[in-house]
Amino acid sequence: MMISQLELRFKPDSDGMGELFASASGGYFSGAGEAWFSAKEIQSFGERLQSCFPLAPDTELRLEGGYWEPGRSPAKLEEVLLGIRIYPVGTTGQIGVHLDLAEGVHQEQRPESRARASFELMASYEDLHRFGAQFQSMLTSSSATACLYPCES
Repeated sequence: MMISQLELRFKPDSDGMGELFASASGGYFSGAGEAWFSAKEIQSFGERLQSCFPLAPDTELRLEGGYWEPGRSPAKLEEVLLGIRIYPVGTTGQIGVHLDLAEGVHQEQRPESRARASFELMASYEDLHRFGAQFQSMLTSSSATACLYPCES
């Protein structure tokens, strides 16, 4: 049986922003994506992952980046290139980690030919706590990654 996983790496820029790179696999499928986020968004998401126990039913944590609609206030995400949603599954403490990964637009590329991948990985609160700490460490070390190797179901 192939194990599902998620690995993230953050490459900061000099203006408080940075590019978040994701690679994920689920069974025999895999995908990768990237999007720009502020370092504050990365820090905040890591903190929320570490303190989210318990997640209320119908609650989810989100981190999404991609193409934003120009000139909108408040800003609205037009297309997700890298999205992570975290939510409770059932009542036994299992957590769903849903990933959306998409290729950016390339000049003269047909929208139908763009690659996309979606996964749901299962995790525990312990996994999220550890993942949240790793998430925050990506801001202080250029070689740090955040890896989620969920529990087998």
